[in-house]
Amino acid sequence: MEVELTVQEETIKFISINEVFGKFIVDPQTWKLDSEIAMTFLMSDKTVEFVKNRGIILHVNRLIIDSISLELQTKDDSPAFQCHFTQTPGILDNEYPLIDSPTYSTFEEMYKGSIGQLTIFWPEKLLLNSENSYVLRIVYKTNKGSGLYTTPSSLVTLDGYLDTASWMPCICNSFQLVCYEMTFIVPDPYVVIATGNPSVPIINGEMRTFNYTLKTRIPIKSYGFIIAPVKLLPIESSLKVGYFSGPVEEKRAQYTLTQMVPKAIQCIKKYTSTPEPFSLSVVISKELPHSQTMSFAGLIIISTELLYLEDNADRYRHVSFEIGRVVASQWVGHYIIPNRISDEWITLGIRDYLAEQFIKTVNGQNYVKYKSIESQELVLYQKWGEPLHTEERKVFAEMEINDHFRRKVDIAMGVMENNLGKDRMKKLVCEKVLNNGEPMDDLKRNIKTRQFVKELQTQNSSLMKQFEERLVNGTGYSKIAVSFTFTQRTIQTDFKIHQSRKEKGYNVVPVRIHEVEQTIEDTIELTGEETSKSIPCHSRIRKQRKRPIKTDTGETIMYDLDSRDCKRSGQGETDVPILYIEIDPDNDYPRRIKRDKQSFQEYMWLTQLEFVRTVRGQLVTIEGLEKCKSEKGINALFDFLINNHRCFYKVQIAAAHAIARMSCEQNGYLGFHLLKQFYKTNYYEESVGVIPLDFSNPLRYELQKGLIGAFADVRVHNLTDKINWGGLYDDKHKNRIDALSLPSYPEAVSLLLEIAENSTNERNKYQDGVFIKSVIGALGKIVSSKEEDNERITKFLKRELNKDKIIPSDRNIVTLAVIKMAPGLCDLSSLCSVGNFYEVRVAAIRALLKSDPQQGLITFVETHERGDSGRVRYAICEMALTLKNFPPQDIIFTTYFRDLGNRVFKVLCNRHDYVKNKIMLALVFKKWWGDSLVQSIIPPIAPTII
Repeated sequence: MEVELTVQEETIKFISINEVFGKFIVDPQTWKLDSEIAMTFLMSDKTVEFVKNRGIILHVNRLIIDSISLELQTKDDSPAFQCHFTQTPGILDNEYPLIDSPTYSTFEEMYKGSIGQLTIFWPEKLLLNSENSYVLRIVYKTNKGSGLYTTPSSLVTLDGYLDTASWMPCICNSFQLVCYEMTFIVPDPYVVIATGNPSVPIINGEMRTFNYTLKTRIPIKSYGFIIAPVKLLPIESSLKVGYFSGPVEEKRAQYTLTQMVPKAIQCIKKYTSTPEPFSLSVVISKELPHSQTMSFAGLIIISTELLYLEDNADRYRHVSFEIGRVVASQWVGHYIIPNRISDEWITLGIRDYLAEQFIKTVNGQNYVKYKSIESQELVLYQKWGEPLHTEERKVFAEMEINDHFRRKVDIAMGVMENNLGKDRMKKLVCEKVLNNGEPMDDLKRNIKTRQFVKELQTQNSSLMKQFEERLVNGTGYSKIAVSFTFTQRTIQTDFKIHQSRKEKGYNVVPVRIHEVEQTIEDTIELTGEETSKSIPCHSRIRKQRKRPIKTDTGETIMYDLDSRDCKRSGQGETDVPILYIEIDPDNDYPRRIKRDKQSFQEYMWLTQLEFVRTVRGQLVTIEGLEKCKSEKGINALFDFLINNHRCFYKVQIAAAHAIARMSCEQNGYLGFHLLKQFYKTNYYEESVGVIPLDFSNPLRYELQKGLIGAFADVRVHNLTDKINWGGLYDDKHKNRIDALSLPSYPEAVSLLLEIAENSTNERNKYQDGVFIKSVIGALGKIVSSKEEDNERITKFLKRELNKDKIIPSDRNIVTLAVIKMAPGLCDLSSLCSVGNFYEVRVAAIRALLKSDPQQGLITFVETHERGDSGRVRYAICEMALTLKNFPPQDIIFTTYFRDLGNRVFKVLCNRHDYVKNKIMLALVFKKWWGDSLVQSIIPPIAPTII
């Protein structure tokens, strides 16, 4: 469905709604609402002409309309005129007949009319012109539409563009702003928490009346409410926190919200120098159908799965990220909004940028930098895909706002910050977007891509023009190959950069040359597929061999030039005035960079490891040293690892993995023995062997987990073997040996088994499920020819699996780890069933699809046919879309596979469901069956005139 809907190929002109007054009487037995709303609205001259010919068009989903009337909005009583109307159901209304020969093309045809339309015909006796304001009154009942999520004890609105139409006739777009006054009547003990400022509840016998008023105009999708027997938790006087569930969740809710929400609010208020846009309530819900959080204007709903206690030290990073995003959405997302769905990349990006300011205070700046680098590597490995902005986005384009899309937006925000600088970026967000907290005209609160990019270009015209061309409207993907030679005679560095003809990104490549006496910053303008440039060298080698060299953080270190081995092949000179060279060191532009091994010699990487302090610079250096595969590199990385004050712990772990992978027969597995020595020095006691787990030092604990994963990377191999290690920076070439197929180094196997069998949790109060998960992940990668080793591994995994049934880990993450690493030890059919955590069910179904495709497909289809919880069905569709080489070729043309396709299509088109679940299932159907079944076209359904 296009953003602007069409009726007989004529663009719809929507009325302009000013205010909505609603009254909802709730029946908790059926969770249906007896409803009455009044909308005040205006019309332009063009809209008047459209309404005269076509009527007023609103969006509805499974609403049962009783009556509609129109009247003039005047001070005096104006007569109300009853209106005739037609209601056209869409696919969301579950009105389509069964299809004998389904195809994805058929679904697309139905999909265009996916949401129902309510057409209201203007009464002849009522004057129609653009100078008047009118009141539209609608009396109706809800019917468990796709935008209402219900449990036995609660009703929650969902946050999609089309979801509001399930509980109120509306206009499903992103840019129409409306004020609200809503009244809810519920029986005791139910409470309503909704968008807006509450009045004092009125109690009349067993019924309670709640009234919420919001004078700030917001888009329709930003209005939400939850109805449940709520208990209030005292978190902060300005923060209303609702809660419903058992006593265990109450304690976890109290701790999580106290630790996170007030801090996030204060951090964003301080950064933006603005007050909260809305009076905020936070509600804890037992389960949500698609995600861990939902955000509305002045209302945040958090699933209990996100809650944690002090004994779970591993959760706070993830929780801080999720809560940071939903809190930031109050400023950008509900108050500052996209003009169209195609502009939502801006609001998502600025929202996440504000959330990052909070995450930095909780987890540190290096954590944010590392996650950003990780996101960029994953996006560029998978290639960019569609542009961030395209006018052809559809109403269901919110389904395109997936993890990959969010990572691309994060990259775009990083490019903006790198090119503008932190001060100008803050000025852009606070002044240009948020207006320094001053009241804003509604039109200024609508962000448009063109206006936003134009503002960026006023800050940095040349680079931001490329930003628009490459990232906003282009593919965003770039891959370059860099080589250079230093010419002693002319004392200059000659660069060559090759760029793929198909994949062209930014035409600027920043270069930072660290010389003995100074650092040179320069840029290389790409002029074609191959670009050359010579940069003069400004330093000379002098007699003084020990020189003070500055790191990139300004720290000065005495460096001995004689420690370098910079003799080049076939030449006599042994000294080069260049220490090392960085390509795009500040990650200004998203691109994959291939560095020529002959140019970037080992001495440069060793020097760079000594002086670089940035997360990205250290990761690039570790990658470069790993490719050199020398003992000198192993020793340098180990020294880097043990001097942990020099780097972020995630970088230390990356160094440990590189050391493990560099261990081979030629160097006597030197790296492994160094890592083993380090592990035993820090995590062993001579009297007891493996010491009980200690979580009092978080960094020490994180490194311990990382070392266990590194031990699993030690494989029996030769220096010349080309191996696909599956790492973040390694290309997965087909001519490389898969590391998991190589036998594990026997001493590494023995060490891992010793750690696994003797790890205890006796000296601390923290949960050890995440640590055990890391151990299981390492053991699952082991390939051993010794039967004794395999039996010990199996025994350990079975022990942990049984233990997790008796004393469950947090959300059964231990069971989850065993499913992923050793599915053959699990009763997958049992773990796929209702009653397990959704993460466990998804992992079990994935394992079943890989090990027994027929049974896995049957389980997948039956999960949807039964209508299991929305979260499970959404998650298994997400999982299915990531499966590679599935379905196998040998089952595609079987009868049972075609029958399952028909069953999926019936679920897809003929059963009421949440919008996001329906679309996710449609994407799976497209991937697995597509148009492989016989085509059939559904006849259009004629509207019913009431």
